[in-house]
Parts: sequence; C-alpha cells; structure tokens
Amino acid sequence: MEFYTRHRTAILISIVSLIVRLILSGAVGAGFDEAYYYTYAKNLSFGYFDHPPMVALVAGLVPFLTGIATPFTIRLVSVILFTFTGWFVYEYTRKWFAPSSANLALLLFHGIPMFFIGIGIAVLPDVSMAFFWGVSLMVLRPLLAPERPSGILLWAGAGVLAGLTLASKYHGVLLVGSLCIFLVVYRRFLLSTLKPYVFVLSCAAVFSPVLIWNAHHDWVSFVFQGGRASGGSIRFDRLLEAVGGQIGYLTPMAFIPLAVVLWKTCVKGIVKGDFNYRFAFFFGSIPYLFFLGVSLKQSILPHWTLAGCIALLPPMADTIASFRKKRVVTRTITISLIIIGLVYILLVLQIRRGSVLYALHDIGWVSGHEVRRDATLDMVGWDAIPTYLNQKGLSADEVFLFSHKWYLGGEISLAADPSFSIMCLNRSDSRGFGVWNAHKNVLGRDGICIYTNRYRVNPEKSYGEYFERVSPPDSTVIYRGGRYAKTIYFSRCENMIKPYPLPYYAR
Repeated sequence: MEFYTRHRTAILISIVSLIVRLILSGAVGAGFDEAYYYTYAKNLSFGYFDHPPMVALVAGLVPFLTGIATPFTIRLVSVILFTFTGWFVYEYTRKWFAPSSANLALLLFHGIPMFFIGIGIAVLPDVSMAFFWGVSLMVLRPLLAPERPSGILLWAGAGVLAGLTLASKYHGVLLVGSLCIFLVVYRRFLLSTLKPYVFVLSCAAVFSPVLIWNAHHDWVSFVFQGGRASGGSIRFDRLLEAVGGQIGYLTPMAFIPLAVVLWKTCVKGIVKGDFNYRFAFFFGSIPYLFFLGVSLKQSILPHWTLAGCIALLPPMADTIASFRKKRVVTRTITISLIIIGLVYILLVLQIRRGSVLYALHDIGWVSGHEVRRDATLDMVGWDAIPTYLNQKGLSADEVFLFSHKWYLGGEISLAADPSFSIMCLNRSDSRGFGVWNAHKNVLGRDGICIYTNRYRVNPEKSYGEYFERVSPPDSTVIYRGGRYAKTIYFSRCENMIKPYPLPYYAR
C-alpha cells in the first residue's frame, strides 16, 4: 500500500496507457513489418537477413504459448515490455534527477507518438532494444558514477544487457561505443582493471550467436544494415527531412525541449561537469546526433533516434519542470496530449473504415488515385486468405503459398494456417525468405501465388518456367467502410518442375 501511495500517479499513467494500447493493438491489422517479423518466429534462428533475433521472440512468444497468431497476440509482448521500459524511465528520473520530474518523464514517454506507437504497440526490433537500453542505463549510471566503486559482477551483468541490446537491434553498438568513449575520456583508470574487459567479454558472449550466423551467411545482415547508414553524397535536404520527421514523431511539445536538452547536455554535462547531464550526453545526445549525421548521407527513418531519446527523456522532463510558468507548461502538455489522442482516433478510424480519406475525397480535397494508394489499405483484408483456402478445400499437404514481395509474404504467413509453407520468390529482394526458401523442398508440388492490385505480378511471365502450368487468377474483392478497398488475387501454379534461384546468402 505504501508503494502504491508513493507512486500512485505513475501507476495510474501506466495502467491507463496499458489499457489503451491493449485496445489499439487488437483494433487494427498488422503492418507489413510486423507480419514479416512474425515470420521470423516461424523460422527461428540466431540471425536473420535484416535484424538480430530478439524481435522473433517478441513477435512469436504469445502465438507459441497460445497457438493463436493474430495482430493482437504478436503485439502483446511489445505492449507489456513498453510498460516496463516506461517504469525504468520513471525510476531513472526519480533517482538521479528530481522526484518531482519523474511523473512528467513517464507522461512524455507514454504520450510521444515515437514511443507510444513505435514501441508501445507495434512489433519492431526497437521494442526489446529500448527495454534493454533502459535497463542498461539503470545499471551503467552507478557503475560510472564517481561516488562509489562497483563490483566486477555488475560489470559482467552490464555486458550481458549490452549484448541483449545488440541482439535486439544493431543500434545497440552505440551503447557500447558511448561507454568506450566515456571510459577513455573520463574513467581511464578503469582501463587498468578487469572490469571493462569483463563487460566486453560478457557482451561478446551474448552476441556471438549472431556473429556466427552472419559468418555462415556472408555477413549479409551487417552488409544490408551497413548499406543503409553509409554511402551517398552529403545533402542538407535529407537532414531537413530527418528533422521534420523528428518533429512529427516527437511532436513540437517534445522536440523543442529536446533541442534545448541536446544543448544542455553539452554545456552543463561536458563544460560544467554535471555528471547526470554528462551521462545523458554520452548515452543520449551522441546516439541521437549520430543518426542526424547519417541523414546527411542517407535518408533515415524517424524512429532510428529512439534509443538516444530514452536517455534524454529524464533531462527533458527536468528542464520542462524547471520552467517558471507552470500553468503554461501544464496547458501546453494537456492540449498536446488531447491533439495526439484525437490523431490516434482518426488513425484507427482510417485503418478500420477509411473514414478520413473517404471524407476528404467526398469534399474534393483528395483524389481517387490517392484513396486507392492509401498505405493503411495494406493492413486490412488478409483474412480473405484463409477464407479462400477453406472454400477451395486446399490444405498444406496439397499446396504451398508464395508471393513476389517479402512484405506480402509476411502478411500471408500471419493470415494463413501455420501448417502452410510460405515463400517469397523474388530474385532481387526476398529478404529473410531467401534463407527460409532454401529449407523448403517444394518440387513437384502446386503453389498458390498471392498478390494484390497494388502489388501486381504476372504469374505466367514471372514463374511459368518453374511450373508445369499457371492458371488464370481467382480474385477476392475487399471492402472497407462499405467501399471498395482492394483486390487480392490467387493464381494456382501446378507442379513445380525446377527450383527457383536462391540468393547468394541462402544456406
């Protein structure tokens, strides 16, 4: 009871957010990436084409325990982990900044779209990365603080956490890199002890299965992700796009204080020597600014800066709380959260019913072409796949399912019965399916090529040489909100007579 009284507001924020996210996670269909990551879980491995393996556990744990694979069940671990990550943000702020700022830090964490949607509902590698990054901050801060010595076991534990962060997403290398720089600049005496080396060994031991998998697949995952962060000429318009993305994902409510904190961590932390701001500079500002720097060479996704934002939330809350005009701050946050809530409601209505774009189209503000190209259409209608297979009496023993796009393959994998073999037959970009295809022997079997009107393929032209016969497609029309949404096509390809070419990394 004393715990509840002391943390009542934080508990209330966490519970309300949890309920809302549980509702939202079951209210909308899975996005392409989410369905694809569930396919990871059906092909468990120590590594994958795009990412380390932790996201497979996030997406697949509940379906494995329950035998039920739906957008809600693959998201449930994300929803729960987010709640714990938020509590780490709260505790970190309460312990090392100001107890009065802790509730505000938690409110920001649960209110900012980058967090609430990005890792609070969706299935992404960032979910577990944010969790382990948050735990790592709780452990590393006292290890690096000057006030008391730390034991070698704590350094080993910190290494394990860093390894788990890396096993979640390769962005975790910034956590390790920031620690190394911090030690060289401010704690060089520790380099003459075993502690940092125990950290490195523990981290390497946890991450080594990912390295071994990549070594056996021509380092494809590192090559793929490294290519997304390098190359290209310097273009400042990309930086402006990245900043615009940050404003959208963080909202001006958070982005403006964040810009202030980026400056404060440098001045107050590096110049003036405030340890908490210095820690935030190395484990927040450096990762955040690193990706803004990358945006000069390559376009980045807005959520790539997420890890840095976690370490910057406590000083952000502390900065906002110190603002003298408390009423202005309260009103700004309240109005911002109301607007964000309304945006979420409109987003759900758009995904489920198409209401927003249909209304804009009816008043002439949006063209019919833009309605047909609506990205939220990709999240609906996939339950037509099991319906079609049942109507045709097709079983996993009789046919396998495939598509020409890896992201369609993910949706097919989530929608169809787990007993079906799912493949992506694409010579140039089959992502993880390139490896998984190598373990499936489908010669002599029939395949069902599944695609949509937005992502078209000519099965006869693309796959005719691999099958004895390709039949004209059947089609199922999908409606949303009483209006036409899209068409899903099913083309039966009979008797596969030769294997489809595998990519170089498939073993």
